[in-house]
Amino acid sequence: MGTNATSFSCLSPQCRVEESPIHGSGLFAKNDISRDDIVAVKGGYIFDSKQWAEKERLLGSAEIQIAKDLFIAPSCMEEREESTLYSNHSCDPNIGIQGQIVFVAMRDISMGEELTHDWATTDNGA
Repeated sequence: MGTNATSFSCLSPQCRVEESPIHGSGLFAKNDISRDDIVAVKGGYIFDSKQWAEKERLLGSAEIQIAKDLFIAPSCMEEREESTLYSNHSCDPNIGIQGQIVFVAMRDISMGEELTHDWATTDNGA
């Protein structure tokens, strides 16, 4: 996958970040995306729930849960933007998580469509 990579998360060159009608900034298809194409890979550091609870007070929601007591997230505010995937929540998502940190298209996605995932699949609130 070619990327417009940062040192943390990688977004596919098929994606762009822009203002979202759902909330704040969102991830959008620059062109048509085929089912099973990789659209993003979450990067960052690994924290247990106690460590992440301390960081979250400063950083806000910037993590995804990768195991019962493990989260991947930035370690400081300067890294937050580079770690953000910009995928807003939907109960009818068009991207999903494959493994623990890879996000793929769950169906064909049209150019201009916002890429969303069900946040319940990446954070159980524990």
